[in-house]
Amino acid sequence: RCFRLIAIENGKIKTLFHGVKGSRIIPQDTWLTAEKKVVSDGGKKYVSGFHVLKTRAECSKYLNKFKRQNIWVVPIMAQNLRPKQHSLSPVFLAKRIKLSKKAIDSLTSVVYY
Repeated sequence: RCFRLIAIENGKIKTLFHGVKGSRIIPQDTWLTAEKKVVSDGGKKYVSGFHVLKTRAECSKYLNKFKRQNIWVVPIMAQNLRPKQHSLSPVFLAKRIKLSKKAIDSLTSVVYY
């Protein structure tokens, strides 16, 4: 189990930036596989993957890098992790992720800004 930042926009659960096949929406209880392509987040180029962190505390600290609101920290299942080499935070790139409906249902009152 890992943790991930998600956005909730108009009742839809979304990635913060890149999505899969043009969609940022993250379905619940479905394994998603990252598209394998070279991407950049404004700096060095790297092979894409879903950004995850290993602990809630690390993910909450990582959240401080973002200025936008309605970002939540959620537990997520992740497979095939590799470190994001050039990140200053302890970010890992996962080949596959699965967000459970139970994890989303538990987000009733805690919002991380």
